[in-house]
Amino acid sequence: MATEPTIHSASPGLAPAGVRTHWQVTTPVAPAPSSGLVVACMATPALGSSLAALTRAGFTVEFATGWGDTLARVQARRPDLVLIDGEFLGGAGYRLCAALRRAPWGAELPTLVLCGRVKDVPAPIAAGATDVIVRPLDPDVHVRRAASQAALSRLNRELEGCRAMLRQSERSAAEAWSLLQHQTGLDPLTRLPNRRQFLVQLHEALARATARDALAGIFFL
Repeated sequence: MATEPTIHSASPGLAPAGVRTHWQVTTPVAPAPSSGLVVACMATPALGSSLAALTRAGFTVEFATGWGDTLARVQARRPDLVLIDGEFLGGAGYRLCAALRRAPWGAELPTLVLCGRVKDVPAPIAAGATDVIVRPLDPDVHVRRAASQAALSRLNRELEGCRAMLRQSERSAAEAWSLLQHQTGLDPLTRLPNRRQFLVQLHEALARATARDALAGIFFL
């Protein structure tokens, strides 16, 4: 038997018509399901069918209540997608998209912006929107576009994790090589510089002198 979709919201006034809601004052801390977490910035409840389709597809949808709440929620939750209605906050949806993109953590943030007319599409694109949909919305198309952006978001996070691991491995390898070079240049008994270190420094001094066409001198204790 089909179950009624549930949308989590911080404000009862923003719930789409026909969708049962559980109102929450605090931001949920439970991990999002496999489909992903969507933060929705909606101006009207007219998109209930599309948002309900997202919940049926396994997304968790949280509603933002204003400009500051959107920035704070997105920074804290790092959603897989931010859904922005161009009419949000009296037509400030595009500017909100641009503000998210300028944030230090927003460069790779997937944003799906809704606009009312085809001629309005250049505005969200200029604001940095990842994708744009023109009303009226087809719920199935909406879900597919959201799923694509959420998958891209997860891949970007995994890629950044791999890059971080690679950077750490490179630092560890450089430290290990430096330690090895230091240890091989010391006498294991006296811990004083050995013949190998003397030869390395001599060759380096001779190479520098040759490059400058000058004499070289080395004083080794």
